[in-house]
Amino acid sequence: MDNVGTNLLNKNLSIQPMLTIRQGYAFNVLVNRTMILPPYPWQ
Repeated sequence: MDNVGTNLLNKNLSIQPMLTIRQGYAFNVLVNRTMILPPYPWQ
């Protein structure tokens, strides 16, 4: 039973958090690490 609980917990902890925000809603993002973004390909 202990292994089943551990496996279930590990499976659920590996899911990345996701937020859904309605279109056009203004929001702020606070980043606590350096982000390096590739150039956006303008066409």
